[in-house]
Amino acid sequence: MNEFESSLENVFFDQVLKRLPRTTPFETQVNVSTLCGTFRLDMLATVEGRRIGLEVDGQEFHDEYRDEWRDAMILGDGQADEIIRLRGCDLVYHLDDCQFLLSKIQPLLFCERQLAVTERFASERAKRFAEGETDWQCGALLSYTEQFFIDIRRRTIEGRVTGPGREFWAVYHRFATEQGGGPLDTIIERWRATDRAAWSVP
Repeated sequence: MNEFESSLENVFFDQVLKRLPRTTPFETQVNVSTLCGTFRLDMLATVEGRRIGLEVDGQEFHDEYRDEWRDAMILGDGQADEIIRLRGCDLVYHLDDCQFLLSKIQPLLFCERQLAVTERFASERAKRFAEGETDWQCGALLSYTEQFFIDIRRRTIEGRVTGPGREFWAVYHRFATEQGGGPLDTIIERWRATDRAAWSVP
């Protein structure tokens, strides 16, 4: 039995599970150790050697800035190759569209038959959005509507940063490494007190 913190996570897990290619390792509530402590990923799928973390962000106990740092430690320490965050409210009101956009962001999570099924249930608005200029391969914050966001943080298999706009996870990890690691909140406070001009994106 999966011990999720919310029923919404359980619903999303079931939706992803039935669309995954068979025999895909798919874990829940995965603890990962980093130089700034142990964090928990809601879900982690391993497809074709790529470890894909999925996070469901609720409103109540959610700190977006801290999550960005947390994800930076997970990616930088090689505990996942990418982390895709979806908001709980979007899953409640736009579940089919979330699944469809997820299939565009990371098709490895979908068996071939389910790619077609997912598109069939998507709204016309989501389909039009998917036909736009979006580079699905880069790490980015996608804005589908004013209220609908999917956050993608990604590294290549070789460890290089991909895509414009969201490379700061690599800078955060480099800063934490040079600080010698330690509690994440302490590292964030040090970052806030630092001259950040010296920490531009490499």
